[in-house]
Amino acid sequence: INLADNQICEFEFIFVNSGSGFRYIASQPFSFYFFDFDTGGDGRLVETVRVCGLESYETSEELYGIPTTVDVRIRNASDGCYEFVATESFGGQNNPSFVSEVFVPAERIDNATKEFILPYLVAFNFPGGLSGFSTTYTISAAEDPGKSGRNVLFAGFSQSFSETFNPCPPKPPPRPPPPPPPAPPPLPPPPSNPPLPPPPSPLPLSPPPKPPPPSLPSPSPPLPPSPPPPAVPPVLPPPSPPLPSPPPPAYPPACPPIGYYNGSVRVFMDFESSEVPHNNLGGLGPDADESFVAASAFFANTGESAQGVYFANIGRESIRDEENSVATRINFDLYVVNRSRYVPNTVSRNGKRQGLGDFGVVNLADSQSCTLEYVFVDREAGTRYTISQPFSFYFFDFDTGEDQRLIERVEICGMDSYETSDELYGIATTVAVTLLNETSSCYLFTATRPYGGSNNPGFVSEVFVPLEQMSNFTRSFVLPCLVALDFPAGLSSFSLTYSITSAAETGTSGRNFLFAGFSE
Repeated sequence: INLADNQICEFEFIFVNSGSGFRYIASQPFSFYFFDFDTGGDGRLVETVRVCGLESYETSEELYGIPTTVDVRIRNASDGCYEFVATESFGGQNNPSFVSEVFVPAERIDNATKEFILPYLVAFNFPGGLSGFSTTYTISAAEDPGKSGRNVLFAGFSQSFSETFNPCPPKPPPRPPPPPPPAPPPLPPPPSNPPLPPPPSPLPLSPPPKPPPPSLPSPSPPLPPSPPPPAVPPVLPPPSPPLPSPPPPAYPPACPPIGYYNGSVRVFMDFESSEVPHNNLGGLGPDADESFVAASAFFANTGESAQGVYFANIGRESIRDEENSVATRINFDLYVVNRSRYVPNTVSRNGKRQGLGDFGVVNLADSQSCTLEYVFVDREAGTRYTISQPFSFYFFDFDTGEDQRLIERVEICGMDSYETSDELYGIATTVAVTLLNETSSCYLFTATRPYGGSNNPGFVSEVFVPLEQMSNFTRSFVLPCLVALDFPAGLSSFSLTYSITSAAETGTSGRNFLFAGFSE
């Protein structure tokens, strides 16, 4: 947006639901970035942005550990109101051309960007539940008022960078602690106790004689005076507190280690706590329950095939109100149904791993392919459930048999993005990723390393923990064989095709397909 010098203008940035024609409410916290905070020469054409309602902000100091040129002034801390003022002069030569110059790992940012672009940016962090925000943009007068102006540049975080840019950059070095208050003057040493007086006279009830006045000579030495009461240290006024320094910026919560729940997840799927009342993928059992199907409103209302695996009480979605203060929890179920011919090797392995683990399992015979649909269910309404927020689903144990046989593959479309152990943990993946159709976001994930069951994770809690808490076994043998699939909001299901190449003797073997979600 371009603004003339010596002008001020308030802008509102409104999110729009183009389908409904109404404002769109962002249900989760988000960030918005402003670039190129600078001035003209001689302290003119100074750019200033005022904004309220922030949860926090970050300059290049907090984001990259690089000194900022933007002066931050607190206008009203309780309302999250701040003023950001340019302090250094630049023309257009320090404007970034693309946000991809900034939203990349710090080690890949060139020196020019570090020196001339990063110090002039600010990230505004807003809470969830907003349908827009307002800013006031001001430019001070030019030498000849009304003859010049400046541009305010803004951008958001694009999903195209989500695989390469870690939004939690290295924390800047800690700020030096404030100087300690001056030490109070030392107290005077307490007087030493005088010697005890001699024993009292035989008449204990008679008071001792008073000592003579000091001005009169005493014919005989007076009795020693009574011991003085213990000295009371003088009451010193407390040291004056140091002058308060400006409040530090409202830093966001420290970024957690990558690879585990960081508070942003709002869709949970807990396989361990779920129940499997009906297990009949492909109509092959092993635990079909016709009475459950007959009593289920979902099967009655949708006419869905009973040839699937039903996970009850598995999912929860947390939806916050506009003020981001009250969360409504909505429960949903999951139904996995085959949409093409299903041939297992050991059908009894379907359902929950070993009947009690926190992974879902589908077993498939070698030299077979099967398309599965994962359907979210509103059990009370008897309909499909549409998840209103983005969510992730995890697939584990991508591996092969010996001699390049029994290779597992998954083909899937309609994702927002994906992550392997490379993106999640910085650990080399063994899963090969092939882009099949960029427009439809279709990918093929192929196992490349041979393993048996020896690298299977026991519980997702072995994976969804800080990296430093993982065992060496998990880092070396479990993480490289997983993939996280990230889906957009508004889905009531997703489909994928699972295939396994032939064994040395076709039709005599198979593999298990493990999947899970984030558990609360």
